[in-house]
Amino acid sequence: MSDDAAPRPETAGVRPLVIVSRSLTREVLADGRITSSSQKFERGFVLGCSARTPVTVVNVSKRGDGGREGRIGDIRFLSTTYAGLIPTLIRVAPRDAAVLTTGYGPITMIALAVSRLLGKRVFAFIYDSHLNDLNGRSLAGRLAIHAYFGIGFLLAHLMNGWIVLNDAFVRAGRLPSPPCLKVRVGVDPALRPSPPRPATASDRPVFVWSGTLNADNGTQVLIDAAGKMGARAFELHVYGYGPMTHLVQEAAARDPRIRFHGRVDNAEVVAAQRRADALVHLRDPRSAGSDHAYPSKLIEYLCSDRPVISNPIPVISDVQDLLIPLDAYDAEALASTLSAIVDRRLALPRQTGAAAVVVARQNWNTVSAEVLDFVSAPR
Repeated sequence: MSDDAAPRPETAGVRPLVIVSRSLTREVLADGRITSSSQKFERGFVLGCSARTPVTVVNVSKRGDGGREGRIGDIRFLSTTYAGLIPTLIRVAPRDAAVLTTGYGPITMIALAVSRLLGKRVFAFIYDSHLNDLNGRSLAGRLAIHAYFGIGFLLAHLMNGWIVLNDAFVRAGRLPSPPCLKVRVGVDPALRPSPPRPATASDRPVFVWSGTLNADNGTQVLIDAAGKMGARAFELHVYGYGPMTHLVQEAAARDPRIRFHGRVDNAEVVAAQRRADALVHLRDPRSAGSDHAYPSKLIEYLCSDRPVISNPIPVISDVQDLLIPLDAYDAEALASTLSAIVDRRLALPRQTGAAAVVVARQNWNTVSAEVLDFVSAPR
């Protein structure tokens, strides 16, 4: 992206947008160097919005070191600290702008509440839950995190509206919520499907799993399933990091069929997905993420046009017909399905066609237009 492009003119009736984000650094926006699902999600959203209205991205962090101020293509970019967020928003947000932040951290919620008092329209894009960060922490740590973000969630009720991927927590909430827009996970509208797999399947099928290595994402189930597949020949490539990284490292040291790659750029992960025979997605149905979030990694998987194996949960019912379903969320069910593929009792398609379905239904141009119409509508 060029730093000297002219600002994009505003589409009639659409407000300028100021986006406050922890994930969107200059490196992520300008170079596309992505190592997390949140970075990929937010970058796609910002680029989609910038096609219709002027967008300013404010990267906020403890040290304010997300990158130098300037233009990145059509997008104005600057960094600030949490302490400097309110004066930064006063300085950069036009009076008619909609100010939007991802998540509901209390500091950003306070800054947006002040912005609303100053006449701005403010919104929270809630696509994940802090409850996903409680696993593996001490009781004191869980209580502290829950109290901190609980304050932020209460403050989020002062916003003009919410944008969500999963509205189950909205419907189950005890407090009246602001107006709410439910959208899908967006994908690149220019995405090209992977080429079809060769007609003859490999004697050593390649399975890929990627994401955060934690209990909610089935890390233990994945490792246990590999151990239940006897002497069958296969490769399981695992990409990611998290509190259960050591379990995968130990399993890879014991079993040469398991290949652990750690944390790498998203482009490398996507390339590996497109080379795989099948992709594995797991989500504990009892986890907070199943009730309060949407697994965006699953959409990335489907866009590879490779077969995707997943246990069913209600939040992914919109793509259930594009998946190979597991009978249960456990190691036995996963091992049974993977073994059937290795033994060629379960034939895999050369190309699933899922990418075309997903791109047509939820590309970022469509999703960002829905959001911009929502934040621009008179209320």
